[in-house]
Amino acid sequence: MKKWGIRGALGLLVGGFIYLSLVIVPFGHRGVIWSVGGLSYGERQPGLSFIVPLFQHSYMVDTREQRYVTINTEGKANAFVQSSDLQEITVRASLVYSITPDQAAEIYDKVGPEYEKRIIEPIFFDAIKEAGGQRIALSFAEELSSIAEDIEAIVAPQLAERGIQVHSVALEDAVFDPLFITAVKEKVIADQEAAEQIKLVAAEEAKRQQIMIQALAEQSRAAALGLSPQEYLRWVYLSKWNGTLPTTILGGSDNLSVILDGLGG
Repeated sequence: MKKWGIRGALGLLVGGFIYLSLVIVPFGHRGVIWSVGGLSYGERQPGLSFIVPLFQHSYMVDTREQRYVTINTEGKANAFVQSSDLQEITVRASLVYSITPDQAAEIYDKVGPEYEKRIIEPIFFDAIKEAGGQRIALSFAEELSSIAEDIEAIVAPQLAERGIQVHSVALEDAVFDPLFITAVKEKVIADQEAAEQIKLVAAEEAKRQQIMIQALAEQSRAAALGLSPQEYLRWVYLSKWNGTLPTTILGGSDNLSVILDGLGG
């Protein structure tokens, strides 16, 4: 009986040792092993792995794609840019990244789990200021995708040196000073009014040109008929007259005689 008790205790001890020795590394992660002598730079692959209980500890580093966004604890954008024309702009930007798997242990050793705060954030914010500061405020609002590409070109190599791969950068929102927005609206309205005035002037000019063309055509026609301008006008009047005399004539008999003389040629 005593013999079976010792065996049972030994079995539990061995089972507990084996249990504590097992490490399961999830997919999309790398296992980082700390030993008494320090952190091992040999990452453990996803799956089942073993450590020496009490002398080694395991930590998991997520190597999947992650998204960092420039927002504060209240969910508001908090990356600031000063445009080349000195306008203050608040930017909400996002960066999709992943930890380079074979550098997971090095990042954990040098930085720890707060690599977003200690590595990504300062580099990303500086890149936003650098790229955004090269534009005037108005072009900043119109070229968000282009600025995002410039930011990615700045930040990607810097993070790659630290074991972080950049997959994409996006500028999701840009908040401008209310006075700047008001000035832009006023400019848009003024431009629209100016464009409308230009259209009206162009229409009047086109009308004047049409009248001039018509007058020149009438002169050419009169010349072709061998008539003076006065004769041509009388000819046009007669060609359009329906032959009906007016029932009421204002003025004396001289007016009637002018008309009758005109009709008689």
